[in-house]
Amino acid sequence: MVAFTALFMVLLDDAVVEWAPYYKAEYLKTHPTAQPTAFEWYNIQLAALTMEGFAAAAVMLVFTFIGLYVGSMLKKPTKA
Repeated sequence: MVAFTALFMVLLDDAVVEWAPYYKAEYLKTHPTAQPTAFEWYNIQLAALTMEGFAAAAVMLVFTFIGLYVGSMLKKPTKA
């Protein structure tokens, strides 16, 4: 389940959506007078994609620990 979540959130998400226009529009909405160079756009987009990757990793860790907790509660140990 965690591997599927990782595949969906990171690989498939980045492959399906063209992020450059979205990040550019969002950045210009928050900074209307900015005129970044091509190198600065590259760094802005790289930072945004890195943020998305860290968020995906955090969600995967949460799902992992939830799964471990639920899995440990499914079968109670028998008393010997």
